[in-house]
Amino acid sequence: MDLNQILHDTLLLLHRQMEKSGIHVEHHLETVPVTVCDAGKFQQVFLNLIINAQQAMDKGGTLTISSRARDGEIEFTFADTGCGSPRNT
Repeated sequence: MDLNQILHDTLLLLHRQMEKSGIHVEHHLETVPVTVCDAGKFQQVFLNLIINAQQAMDKGGTLTISSRARDGEIEFTFADTGCGSPRNT
């Protein structure tokens, strides 16, 4: 499976919802190796991360997603301009 394609398909599912929320999605996806995986589980993980970011940006913002292959591993990074989680002190 192409994990970048799974991410792309997931973003297509949420495109209108993100637009309505005022969230701009930027992605910087490097070519990553095709891998054996459960596409449905990866889509669920991507979906959860994107929805969590959306909920953190209740007034809109930017979600930046990156992928890269490094040392035989595939790495995805999700960063948003939301408020973050409160610190427990």
